[in-house]
Amino acid sequence: MSALFSFIQKIIVFAFFKENDILGADMRNSHFNNWIPYAFGEAIGRTIGKIIQKVIGTLGNTLGHTLFVVSIVGLVQIILACLAWQKDRFSFFPNRKYILGSLSFGFLAFVTMALGFTVFQLGGSVSVNTFFVTLSIIPGALIDRFFFGHRLNTRQWFAIGVGVIAGYAILDFPSLSEIVELPLWVLLSLVMTFTLAINQGITKIIQNVNPWVQNFWGGMITLVCALTSFLLIPPRFLFSDSLSLIMLLSSLAVISGLMVVIVWIFNLYGYRYGAVIAIKKLTVHGSFLILATLFGVLLFGETPKLSHALSVFLYFCAFLLLDEKTWVFFHQRVKKIVCNIRFR
Repeated sequence: MSALFSFIQKIIVFAFFKENDILGADMRNSHFNNWIPYAFGEAIGRTIGKIIQKVIGTLGNTLGHTLFVVSIVGLVQIILACLAWQKDRFSFFPNRKYILGSLSFGFLAFVTMALGFTVFQLGGSVSVNTFFVTLSIIPGALIDRFFFGHRLNTRQWFAIGVGVIAGYAILDFPSLSEIVELPLWVLLSLVMTFTLAINQGITKIIQNVNPWVQNFWGGMITLVCALTSFLLIPPRFLFSDSLSLIMLLSSLAVISGLMVVIVWIFNLYGYRYGAVIAIKKLTVHGSFLILATLFGVLLFGETPKLSHALSVFLYFCAFLLLDEKTWVFFHQRVKKIVCNIRFR
């Protein structure tokens, strides 16, 4: 595995950061070669989390199962935040903005998690659901435009159109009548796209909050919402299972909660060891999308389709055109490559 990481590092350094390149020198001075394992670790963590979500959704087929698992995930977040507090002694009450923002983020995370498990209870596809999760960059760009005043240029509006076509492709180009009859899990996956995008906006508002504070309050509201829902839903939607199944779901829920924390840690260390935002985003999102699609085929017998490959390609195109830093980065690299070829 270390040899694979080393090979990938050499390819990226050769392709993007040559010895006489100023940006390349800066990256080497900031431990550029060390961020790639963390980026792949983040993508693998996201993939494992998605696989566990699929397994839990398959094993637990009631709303009660979903709420039970989500409550444990919230509890794991609270416990880990308290353990971090024992070490660093930070305040769980920084200010009203951070607390309310973390609670709002946690509520939408609760909704997203619950929808994620429900999608797989309804027989949802790992690859299609993962695609809609990564496609949250599209409504995220619109939130930036209308709520944060970040104006979109013609290229970025075009990217949004490409993203919509990519979403149409992942569904295998359904007709209008087929769109009306799409399974419920597809619509729930689409809702997840928007809840994740809204949480991106909330993250921007509270971007300086201590992550453990966010985990504490986010986990708290997740746990409260799950337990409250238990009291409100009719008994026929609850579960009555063997102790062994409950223990298995509990174990998987704990692992799912740990994956949330591990993904955050790898994300942090990736940037700490010199990752360029543009390349890291493409590495993580692209690897997550490809790995989730691959394991959906290998583990769950999902049928690979040409339209799925096309949607992944269109996603990368949309990402490249939409994300300003990614566009600038690759535009500069292409210009330098063209100039080098021209003057040889």
